[in-house]
Amino acid sequence: MKIIHTADWHLGQTFFEYDRKGEQTLFLTWFREQVKVHEVNVLFTAGDLFDIPNLSAELQRQYYTFFKEVTAKNFALQIIIIAGNHDSEAQLEVLNSLLVSMDVTVWGIVKRTEEGNIDFDHLIVPLGKREYCLVVPYLRQEDYPESDAYAEGVQVMYRELFDTLPMPDKSKLFIVMWYLQAMCSKILEKNRAERTIIGRLECFSPEVFDEEIAYTALGHLHCTQRVSRHENVRYAGAPLPMLFAEKITKKVY
Repeated sequence: MKIIHTADWHLGQTFFEYDRKGEQTLFLTWFREQVKVHEVNVLFTAGDLFDIPNLSAELQRQYYTFFKEVTAKNFALQIIIIAGNHDSEAQLEVLNSLLVSMDVTVWGIVKRTEEGNIDFDHLIVPLGKREYCLVVPYLRQEDYPESDAYAEGVQVMYRELFDTLPMPDKSKLFIVMWYLQAMCSKILEKNRAERTIIGRLECFSPEVFDEEIAYTALGHLHCTQRVSRHENVRYAGAPLPMLFAEKITKKVY
């Protein structure tokens, strides 16, 4: 199974009021070709697909056209997208209804059962015949179990989600897709977007990442990096620099 992990496209971002549509279109054209050339089976986009919550008709068209074209050339491609803090979870859910026929699925919100409990089954996605992906979009206060602290509440939710998996054998079969900030991760001091979204008091210890999981695909931070000593826990980084402080960072997928 070939997987591409990407995140933080920030479509619709302007740079000092300069319209970056041309750059973003070139990126999408290039990226579409990479998916085809490498015969990718699964594409993960870990949050912040958009830079703004209110999407213009042009932005929605750009988004829809990309996924229509990339799936038309890759019939077996499965695409999984989660919302980040810049995204409008409601608008992503609406767009999801247009993309589901292309095997593109978007998780904008954490759904609830009729009893009001978190619908963990909705966050477990089959990949092929054996693997599973746990998808956790950007969580707001009402999304996770009640707790005194954000990090603690989210970790409780994560453990409950992991325990819901339909397979007792948790060895190297699972992928987690998560939007958060981990302790010891590299952030750019001048990047307010990274520092103020979650905040250092709400960072997660690297120990929360289970070593039995094959790969953890993270979004939010714009520098490509692993988390602590975990080679299989990584931030994809942003494909385009968002500000001058990012001009020397490398981007990989």
